[in-house]
Amino acid sequence: MKRIKMKLYKILRNVGLERNHINLFTIFNEELKLDQFDEACYLYYLENSFNISIPDNDVPNLKTIDKTVDYLYNRTANFGGLN
Repeated sequence: MKRIKMKLYKILRNVGLERNHINLFTIFNEELKLDQFDEACYLYYLENSFNISIPDNDVPNLKTIDKTVDYLYNRTANFGGLN
């Protein structure tokens, strides 16, 4: 789980989020004001970094960092996990 959090932190920094805005319960669209381009970049980085494909209907479940970590853990656990 720690490796997932570290990778996710790097992705968020690549998208342009400041360090002090990143915490487990941050709500992406409401608190960080991510626009469609930022969200697309974020999803692109997630899919490439974790070697997964995120279906469009799963995207609304990734509203906070903690929910994203849980989602990634569950998705990657099927492939040996990244914890």
